Amino acid sequence: MPRHLPARPSTLPALLPHAARVAPSRGVHVVEADGSITSCPYPELLDTARRIAGGLRASGVAPETPVLLPLSAPRAFVPAFWGTVLSGRVPVPLPTPDRPPAHDRLRAVAAALDAPAAIVADPDAIGDTLRPDGGPMFALEDLRSEDAAPAPPAPSPGDTALIQFSSGSTGAPKGVRLTHRNVHSNLRASAGALQLGEDDAFSNWMPLYHDMGLIGYHLVPLFVGIDQFHLPTAHFLRRPLRWLDHLTAQPVTVTAAPTFGQRLVLRRLEGRDAHRDWDLSDVRLLLNGAEPIDAAVMDRFAQALAAHGLARTAMHPVYGLAEATLAVTIPERPDDPPTVASWDRDAMRTDRQTRPAPTDAEDPRRSVAVGVPVDGCEVRVVDADDAPCPDGTLGHVQVRGDSIMPGYVDADSDSDSDDPEPFTPDGWLRTGDLGVLCDGRLHVTGRQRDRLIVRGQTLHALDLERAVARAVPGVRPGKVAVCGPEDDDTGDVVLFLAGRPTEAIAERFVAARRVLQRQYGLTPDALVPVSSRAFERTTSGKLRRYRLRAAYDNGAFEEAVAALRPLVGQQMEREAADATPPQTPYQTIVHRLWVRELGRAPETIGIHQHFRDDLGGTSVQAASILGRLESEHGLRVPSSALENRGTIKELAAYIEAHASRLRSGGRRSAFGG
Repeated sequence: MPRHLPARPSTLPALLPHAARVAPSRGVHVVEADGSITSCPYPELLDTARRIAGGLRASGVAPETPVLLPLSAPRAFVPAFWGTVLSGRVPVPLPTPDRPPAHDRLRAVAAALDAPAAIVADPDAIGDTLRPDGGPMFALEDLRSEDAAPAPPAPSPGDTALIQFSSGSTGAPKGVRLTHRNVHSNLRASAGALQLGEDDAFSNWMPLYHDMGLIGYHLVPLFVGIDQFHLPTAHFLRRPLRWLDHLTAQPVTVTAAPTFGQRLVLRRLEGRDAHRDWDLSDVRLLLNGAEPIDAAVMDRFAQALAAHGLARTAMHPVYGLAEATLAVTIPERPDDPPTVASWDRDAMRTDRQTRPAPTDAEDPRRSVAVGVPVDGCEVRVVDADDAPCPDGTLGHVQVRGDSIMPGYVDADSDSDSDDPEPFTPDGWLRTGDLGVLCDGRLHVTGRQRDRLIVRGQTLHALDLERAVARAVPGVRPGKVAVCGPEDDDTGDVVLFLAGRPTEAIAERFVAARRVLQRQYGLTPDALVPVSSRAFERTTSGKLRRYRLRAAYDNGAFEEAVAALRPLVGQQMEREAADATPPQTPYQTIVHRLWVRELGRAPETIGIHQHFRDDLGGTSVQAASILGRLESEHGLRVPSSALENRGTIKELAAYIEAHASRLRSGGRRSAFGG
């Protein structure tokens, strides 16, 4: 049963002063790269935030103005967020832009909000991204030195508390407007459902500009008045096992790891630095959400860490989305192990029914229950006409309740968007997810095929298709399609282009795949050439992706795919023919790491090829490479080095020139060094 907490303030500006008053010894703790911890008790955070608020109010920025916070580092983001809140302005959490697509996204967000203000760590690093059309920009350090601001006028529950831009959509970013009522309702429901108390402490490596990081791992523990530890996301991606070191070193009871994070940990557990004595017995809840839950990965993860004291009952699958503030469903009993169902896959595909799979089934559809609706939230599963489905029938997940946003900031969205209206006529939010209700518990089984989820980010097919059409010569708008799988645990991401299987179309496919890898970190599993007539559209001009996908799933394009495959291989071999092998010791070290991380043959990677632009390397892979440089070679290379020196030759030259400074000497820090 949910635990009922004492009354808490119902608006954000009153929440931090309340935490500072009732829990003065608790606060925000940041785990640094060397394993040390920088602590900021809630009273100290309140003092800093009031000074930042004073600077904003003195600057002339009008009350209720949106303030962009492109600050990935927790030490910068947290005080800037609360300074904005206490000034009576509206915080807009965003990542620090570190590459051209991120700058484009920041520019698009600024345009959607009509010249908002911004607080940044380094105005020079933002460059001209927010100028000349943007509003005033402030350096965080300059605002810290201002006089403290008095408390702003108390907002109404229906006033905007913050704006969360849903991740992934760069063509037309959508700002989720959350009211104080939305946020308070979700914090109260989450704290109650997780049965949080004063003996709990949180640990988080999710970014704070993400709804799970901000709402779930910053605001929830502050709402309760307990400690919260933040391991910067980049540090986790570099050295995932440091998270386990941290959980051992601190009295943490609640943490999180979505599927991609569990995979990263499992990969490192198989490596040379995995044999350590961790004690995870204090962890009572390990939340798994933010992206589709893979039952097999969850099982492997739980089994691997059981030897270190992690109870299977700690594995806690949950479901939420930014439009619902965060939490939608949470298991009703925190001390129960996850519920995993095995269903007949053919029955789900043909008649949308969930029937138990035979015990000897070779390929059952496994699904993890993500709990029951939190207090104040309702969930239903409907058919294509928004009619409720019977229990056990697969359909579209819809939600409503006090935590649900009133709407998007940019309500007049792109007319070419494939997205339906966000709300049904009777007020239910369309989540875009597919699922089934069984005995009141929700199983999320997939998502609509025009949306894909990559490392917790929702990508919209229309954005991906436009990026390919813009960047690849010969690809016409409307003659490219990206389709994701309907099942979360099976199925390929498929890229369709108009044309016959020829050398020319193979060259376009290779170029299109590189665009998707570079801009979105997405690698299509299947490349399919089709007739132009295959790109069917509705009467309103919307692409019928589901028909392309259904034809692919039924084998209609097998001959074309088979004919294209060797042509794509030949194109990649031609591009790799100029791959110059490593020639120095440091080039050899970097080359071996790239080969291992990218999973490519050594001869296909040359010292002049760009990690992202030519080889499709992702930010997660880059962080892993830098982590291995440190753990295996004692070289602590800054993240900017690979971003600014994207070839093996450039990165190796940088390392050689700065080797003495970069050497960490193999010293083991408190977090595993």
